Amino acid sequence: HQADEMVLHIKGSKTDQYNAGCIRNHYATGDSICPVKLMARFQSRFPERWAKEAHLPLLRLKSGRMLPVASLARLAKEGGRSVGADPDLFDTHSFRIGGATAMYHGSGDYEAVKRFGRWATDTVHDYLWEVHERQKGLAQSMVAQNYELTAPSAKPPPATATGQKHV
Repeated sequence: HQADEMVLHIKGSKTDQYNAGCIRNHYATGDSICPVKLMARFQSRFPERWAKEAHLPLLRLKSGRMLPVASLARLAKEGGRSVGADPDLFDTHSFRIGGATAMYHGSGDYEAVKRFGRWATDTVHDYLWEVHERQKGLAQSMVAQNYELTAPSAKPPPATATGQKHV
């Protein structure tokens, strides 16, 4: 309960191309939404999952089976509904989208998000949502004309039919 960090060992997942597993850590946030506090509460409720049942999946049913995808999708839908959003817009991908988006806007480090989420390609762009506040003043700065443009290429433009070049 006094922890300021948690370390997770993920043994494997569908995004683990080499089936090598990975280590991820999270520090306490000090806020009401805190993964460390949440995990401490979970450990208090199910202490056996850190001891004699450590070989089983951490997030599982009473039977020992891993949580079904449908249960996780239901959680995503309930989360969406709780903030007044259409629950049909949420599913298990919402967790990956939300995590990647929050990490990107919290850190500003696209490459770190890509590594953390184990994306081998730039597909991560499909997961990142923009934030509303970042758009404030964007149109104004685009039309401000307080800059001088430079041609993107040193290659001269093609000649026209009359032999004149566009400048």
